[in-house]
Amino acid sequence: MFTTRKKEKGFTLIEVIVVIAIIVILAAIAIPKFTTVRIESAVKADASTAAQIANACRVQETQTGSLVDGLTAGVGVTHPLLASYMEVPAAAQTGGTFAFTAAAQGGVNPYILQFTPIADYAPYNGVQTVTEHTIFTAVKY
Repeated sequence: MFTTRKKEKGFTLIEVIVVIAIIVILAAIAIPKFTTVRIESAVKADASTAAQIANACRVQETQTGSLVDGLTAGVGVTHPLLASYMEVPAAAQTGGTFAFTAAAQGGVNPYILQFTPIADYAPYNGVQTVTEHTIFTAVKY
């Protein structure tokens, strides 16, 4: 009498290895993209904050009649941005050593703010410039 073997259900070792290989390939593609998106979004968040600071400088200038010549009181700053118009963040999305600086501002000239992300934010870790009423484009270094 011949016995028939029942078909066993399940996956073969080869099928499992192929599926794992496909998952590894997809992960190798997705993880670097995710890191780039995270870095880009942090730089753009800081650019947005810089644009808000430029707007606050313009509002203060309009209401007080004095050009804003710095973001905090200090040497050579006669008209700093007042906290009643905007509280400038001490740190930013792109690192603890980050600081906004203002330049070429007032009157009909636009306010220009610059920030420098720390080295962890390569390739955007050079000076980034935000000009009032201009679309920000992150610069890669």
